[in-house]
Amino acid sequence: IIEGRKLSDIINTDRENPRYLPGCKIPQNVVASSDAQEVAKNADILVICVPRFHLEKLLSFIKPVIKAGAVAVSLIQGHGPGKVRDGKPCLASSEIQEALGGVPTAVLVGANVSHEVAEGYFCEATLATDSGDDDNLLGLLFHRPSFQVRQVHDIAGAEMASTLNCVIGLAAGLCDGLGLGGNTKAAIIRIGLLEVERFTSSFFPSAKRETLFESCGVAGLISISMSSGDKHRRSAEIFAKQLALTKRLVENAKAPVQVQDWPSFSAAVWKNIEENELAGASVWGVETLRTIWPLVLEKSLQNELRLMASLHRIVICGEAPSMLVQTL
Repeated sequence: IIEGRKLSDIINTDRENPRYLPGCKIPQNVVASSDAQEVAKNADILVICVPRFHLEKLLSFIKPVIKAGAVAVSLIQGHGPGKVRDGKPCLASSEIQEALGGVPTAVLVGANVSHEVAEGYFCEATLATDSGDDDNLLGLLFHRPSFQVRQVHDIAGAEMASTLNCVIGLAAGLCDGLGLGGNTKAAIIRIGLLEVERFTSSFFPSAKRETLFESCGVAGLISISMSSGDKHRRSAEIFAKQLALTKRLVENAKAPVQVQDWPSFSAAVWKNIEENELAGASVWGVETLRTIWPLVLEKSLQNELRLMASLHRIVICGEAPSMLVQTL
């Protein structure tokens, strides 16, 4: 609800989404509804893009009306509490397929900052599918002159690359908040991409290394790390400045000052950023990092994932942002 009006009503009358895409006009052939069952009913292709923590409830709600023969496409990034199964991350695409009774589910991800896509700037995306008859149909559905789609048969590789890029993008934002410059950020991107590959191959051995050279991989990481509008980079820049300032104030106070619980303080800073800087949008990379870290420890990967380890100490535990590159 925005100023007493449903967001769906605003979209249908004003042709704009003021919360998530302010200033971008929405075409007349897009009809918004707050009734997910009405939207899903009789649909041949379900395009699902919701925050991960809403997914389970949405799927259980729409399952009774799913049409026989329907297929799904997931645009979801990120993991959350409980999204671990059999000792590895539970893919959103797998969750969708299982919850909807085996509906074939593809993944569409890539270097797609939403405002730039809405403005029609040229970009690419990766469509990951199991090999099957729907490949050409889905590719044709999404492919446009300004939104070019490349297809791969590597769902786990594409989804994990896109998800972990949001984690590494936090490091790029910390670089900006610390004023570390382009050389440092370039190194962060290179190291981060290697760690994305190392983590993914540890839990999904069938994932293909070459998928990292698609839009969902290196291009997505560059976009997140460099775009002024990306929420992960931007929010981590703000976080670095606020946490560094607090650390300095505590250290330089004339009277003894202590923060008893830096992890709780860090969580409060992230919550404040989401509410006041991102209009309530979630920074998926933070929750993803929190969720996957126990898996890293279980496999004793922390020494191989030094950047992720550094991010965990800063983003989750509240260590000084200036320590970002000290152990790389």
